[in-house]
Amino acid sequence: MKLMLGTVQFGQNYGVANTLGIIKEDSALKILSYASSVGIKWLDTAANYGTSEEIIGKISIREFDVVTKLPAIHNEIDDVNKWVTEHFKSSVKKLNISGEVGGILFHNPDDLFQKYGDELLMSVMNLKKQGLVRAIGVSIYNPNTLKNILNKFKPDIVQVPYNIFDQRIKTSGWLQKLIDNNIEIHARSVFLQGLLLMDPNNLPNYFINWKNLILKWYKYIATRNITPLEAALNFVYTEEGITKVVVGVDSLIQLKQIVNALNKCNFYNEFAQFASDDIRLIEPFRWES
Repeated sequence: MKLMLGTVQFGQNYGVANTLGIIKEDSALKILSYASSVGIKWLDTAANYGTSEEIIGKISIREFDVVTKLPAIHNEIDDVNKWVTEHFKSSVKKLNISGEVGGILFHNPDDLFQKYGDELLMSVMNLKKQGLVRAIGVSIYNPNTLKNILNKFKPDIVQVPYNIFDQRIKTSGWLQKLIDNNIEIHARSVFLQGLLLMDPNNLPNYFINWKNLILKWYKYIATRNITPLEAALNFVYTEEGITKVVVGVDSLIQLKQIVNALNKCNFYNEFAQFASDDIRLIEPFRWES
């Protein structure tokens, strides 16, 4: 099972199509129980996903491996190793993990090339050497950053956006390069925060500039008699080089729909026509409310 459950909705009101808000603890328990029952064994979270780590920690998650992320650095640090260790220990405590953590990523890999970069990398590598974490890596927005990252160190995991509109990891050649280097590739934003699943007639005003592309996408999949969910999910899931596909959900119903949508269509090679390089569309942190 390639699916990896993203948990940002456990702690934040996340996603352009999210109408339900933050997931309540009882709903989170049902989601995790179902995820385990269908063979999902990995959770993705982060220190800055609101209360996500705390919610996960309140629920028994012994059957899951967890990948979390160090927050970006915004202030001066006197002792970098202490800063890393304290953040790591804080996450472990919140997550209620007694053994080895599955992975820890740099949420902002640009920090590796700033004032504290070398010390940060050494401190995280020490966590791995001590057997406290199994894998280390980076979460990126743009594949262009990978050249500098791989010149600095070889990550075990690279988490990267990959979806119908944002195909840069493949078109840039970096997907194959990561595969050749035996680096795990965790694809996120497979639904582009829900944009790929929204009714084109109900789009927020910000997306009016790309309405033609979005309408083209919807009309095309309609001719193939497949749903947006089936198309967007399987486009990423069937990419052989992708190790894990991170999916976030607002409810148990959504997770069940995702699991049921796996391998329902075989038109993935036809979706190259929808690739966009417009960062105002494919990088959600640039979206205006």
